[in-house]
Amino acid sequence: MLRSKKTYIIGGVILAAVVLGIFLWREAPASASTFKLESKEFAITLRADGELKAVRSVTISAPMISGRLQIIKLARAGTALKPGDIVVEFDPTEKLKARDDAGFDLRSAEEEIAKTKAQLEADLAQLQIEFKKAETEKASAELDLTKREIQARIDAEKAELKATEAAHTLARLRERMEAKQRQATAELETLEVKRQKAAAAKAAAERDLKALTVASPIPGLLVYRQIWKGGDMGDPQEGDTVWPGMGIAEIPDLEALEVNAFVHESDGGQLKVGQPAKIRMDAFPDREFEAKVVRLSSLAQRRSWNNPVKYFTAILSLESSDPSMRPGMTTSVDIVVETIPHALSVPLEAVVEREGEPAVYVKNGRRFELRRIKLGKRNSTHVVVEDGVKAGEEVSLRDPTQPLPDSAPGATSARPPG
Repeated sequence: MLRSKKTYIIGGVILAAVVLGIFLWREAPASASTFKLESKEFAITLRADGELKAVRSVTISAPMISGRLQIIKLARAGTALKPGDIVVEFDPTEKLKARDDAGFDLRSAEEEIAKTKAQLEADLAQLQIEFKKAETEKASAELDLTKREIQARIDAEKAELKATEAAHTLARLRERMEAKQRQATAELETLEVKRQKAAAAKAAAERDLKALTVASPIPGLLVYRQIWKGGDMGDPQEGDTVWPGMGIAEIPDLEALEVNAFVHESDGGQLKVGQPAKIRMDAFPDREFEAKVVRLSSLAQRRSWNNPVKYFTAILSLESSDPSMRPGMTTSVDIVVETIPHALSVPLEAVVEREGEPAVYVKNGRRFELRRIKLGKRNSTHVVVEDGVKAGEEVSLRDPTQPLPDSAPGATSARPPG
């Protein structure tokens, strides 16, 4: 009988301990921060990284000229530029030599042309003298021929021979003059081609020298592009060598800005033009700006050559801006892809898992009770609760049965007084 009584006592103690354990497992002191449930519109969003861009901008590029393009001077990033302000200068050494060489070739060609013309004039002048002399001799010979009736026969033959020789001499001189003219003309044409090439080379070198100094065509803020620098990307610096036509900097119109958001290709099918979004700048995360999707890329692409992940680009127009915004600022973007008009939602950190099922700790007086719930759709911060709670109730934002993160080892949540 005594043993039976002891058995009942021990069983009662065990049962009480089990009930107490269940009670303690399901309820906890109300010492955690809470979130009050409200029925309101729930937005399902896509979270994406983004970058602030100017709608309109002017690209400053390396000149499209041959040769080595080494930067020797750069304006400071962020400089407020006026039209005509120098942005970048390149080493002119090669182009100065090219200009000097072309100038030397040009002077040489011009001197050869002048020399050839002078020689031609001298040769033609000498031939002209000989030609005049030959004409005189021919005229004299012809005059002698008119006297042959009264001259002896032998003298008449001499006069005829002399006239014939004078005519031949005159013809030969005429041919020499024409040949000299043709030869000089050909030489001058060749020299003129040489002169024109040298003049063109000099003019090109002078244009290239001018192109090595790049100025801003518009007012704006100077923003440098990152360039490939032998193993990594970085802003251009003095001493860097760039390719002809490579974009070096942007001068954006700060009056019109937009955001390029990069959405993982797996989520691209949820994007549509016209979807609203909220933008936060990493530079001032406490402020939020309204935006709207205005354009979508047709293809998913890599953001960098060494990252195989592909992204769609969503272009968002800002409905408001701030003077402190600058192109290149990084942003976080929440694009609203769906809305539920009336829904109860809780922060993701409020949901715990018990025996493989979702649950929350609901505030009940001065304590929390564990309650199973049914979850619906979620976004990056909240999840819809379809069953298990009702509007007006408060849920704990953490597991109140666990110590606070900064509590000492072994410490537990303090029970409120009373």
